Amino acid sequence: MLCTHRQLACPPQGDGGCRAPTLQGSDGGLCGLREPGLGAQHFRSQGSAFGLTLQSSQPATGPVSGKGEFDGKIGGNYDGKVWASKGDGWETIALVGDDRPLIVSKAIGKAPAYVYLGELIKDGGAAIRPVLARMGERGALLKFAPEDDYMEYVAYRKGAGAWVALFNHGNIVIGCDRLKELRAAAPEPLNTKPRGPYRGEIQFRLERLGLDPKGEFALFEVEGIDGKAFDEVISGAKTFTIKEVPAELKDGAIKAAVSIDKRAQYVIAPKGQGRRCSSESRRAVRAQLF
Repeated sequence: MLCTHRQLACPPQGDGGCRAPTLQGSDGGLCGLREPGLGAQHFRSQGSAFGLTLQSSQPATGPVSGKGEFDGKIGGNYDGKVWASKGDGWETIALVGDDRPLIVSKAIGKAPAYVYLGELIKDGGAAIRPVLARMGERGALLKFAPEDDYMEYVAYRKGAGAWVALFNHGNIVIGCDRLKELRAAAPEPLNTKPRGPYRGEIQFRLERLGLDPKGEFALFEVEGIDGKAFDEVISGAKTFTIKEVPAELKDGAIKAAVSIDKRAQYVIAPKGQGRRCSSESRRAVRAQLF
């Protein structure tokens, strides 16, 4: 089951970092339970949740279609088992064929809850993906154009600014790929072929990062975090440097064109404070690496 929280941006901790967002139900509990989330195990142990009860599972095969807010956004085919369900107030948002609910939704407090009724997640990936994307879009700290599933980021608010690390997993070799020919080719991501640098535009959403969306900020990139420059930093020959990145501040976001080989780090600082933030960021980066 997938729950959204009415405040998807991660709440700040005392050190300026982020903790995982809580999934709060209408009664103030965590999705109506004591656990931070809700899954199929709760239906098995408690019989029902949020007034929804799972019944028997039966095979279902056919095209998948979306309804309501996901009309035209969910597709693909399904071939697996689907749980029948019973409950008041639940809306079907994805169907197998003409009449087999695959994903249902219900407003819980101020946020919707989604339940995937397929027995195995792998069978319903095409249906789950748009739902996850919609949930992620509401709370994303960064937005990518073009979108790329191989991009990962970690963000912290640091004083009056923020620090963001990005990882391009599409260009990072995994495991022993380069050391030995495998007897059997494993699927992604256990066996990867580098896809090259990520090139596109990133929006750093100031309010989601815990910053004033109407504030004046500048964007800086940490040099020495990747490639040959990183080797020189590790060897002690050079140190990290910070350079300002051409960026547009508009509609509560900083927008910048980027090219990321394997990894990158960015610092967002109030205009005029870049030098002080750069010094703090260099110390923070070194503390993480050494």
